[in-house]
Amino acid sequence: MKEHEIAVVSAMIDQKVKLAEEKTQLKRQCKEEKKNLEAQLEKARQKREAMEDQQHNQILAEIDAEYNAANDEVIEQKKAIAEVNRAVTVL
Repeated sequence: MKEHEIAVVSAMIDQKVKLAEEKTQLKRQCKEEKKNLEAQLEKARQKREAMEDQQHNQILAEIDAEYNAANDEVIEQKKAIAEVNRAVTVL
């Protein structure tokens, strides 16, 4: 009977050691997976920010183009008015 109990206790100790090793391995795997997921999340954030920056730059470029077109019209109008003023002054 004692030998059987010793074998059972030895098996339980071995199982406990095995479970402890598996627990340690699982924790290590979880930490690695968390690290990988955080890296992927950071890459996704950077990509999103780059896309947002690109969109903002595109919108700003469109606004600048509209402003420059309107400004060019104003300059042309001022030139026309200046020509008219010169013609009136000459008379």
